Amino acid sequence: MKKILVGIGVLVLVMGAWAWAQPRRGSHPISRGLNYLSTDMTVEDDKWIGLGSSAGRIEFDDQTTDEVNILDANVGIKTDTPSAELEVNGTIKALGNSTITFNDATAKIKGFTTYLTLEDGYIVVGDTTTNDITDGDGDLLVEDELEVNGNARFDGLVSAGVDADTIADTGDANPATHTLTPTSSYVELTCNDADTCDITMGESGIPEGAKVTIVNVSANVCDFSDTAGVSELAGAFAMGQYDALELVYIGDRWAEVSRSNN
Repeated sequence: MKKILVGIGVLVLVMGAWAWAQPRRGSHPISRGLNYLSTDMTVEDDKWIGLGSSAGRIEFDDQTTDEVNILDANVGIKTDTPSAELEVNGTIKALGNSTITFNDATAKIKGFTTYLTLEDGYIVVGDTTTNDITDGDGDLLVEDELEVNGNARFDGLVSAGVDADTIADTGDANPATHTLTPTSSYVELTCNDADTCDITMGESGIPEGAKVTIVNVSANVCDFSDTAGVSELAGAFAMGQYDALELVYIGDRWAEVSRSNN
């Protein structure tokens, strides 16, 4: 009997050792961690390594182009407290013909508070308090300033935008008076006073070198005076319908570039 018990004990030990040596399947926690991995490790398709099936984990997916997916977690590079899906405390470098694609119109690039941001799928030039983009068809529109230190090339028409000024009828049988301070390089004037409109050029906020083209689109005359220190013209100009006047600002006054009687 004693020999039988000893034999059974030996058999149990051998079977236990054999079972321990077999590959494990399913989830098995590593309670003491791993100091190093001395060989390759293969993970079966759609299996994961991580904190749980609905927690932070790395999943391996066997596809035509294999996938390594990081799920239910924020990823930090040089930071242990990432606050977004990917947070990099350092420099990101992309090689080759790199492309960043935004598939959502609400996608944003933030952090460039003075120079460049991307808001709601558009490029914004300026600061975060003024949204310079007003067009939704892929155009870049700048409402404040765009400075180019070098050559600029445009393969198409350049639209300066329209500053439409309408001058009301005074109803007193005298010409209406109006101060025109352009906010765009193209101005359309509409004079609603049959006794004509007297136009004085304004200067507030006008940068030196600014050019403006002014067109009268109304049937009533717009009168421009040759005024020293304000508007240096070749002479007084009674601007009829569809006549045009081009001016340039030279620092402290407007100067005529050209005019047309159409």
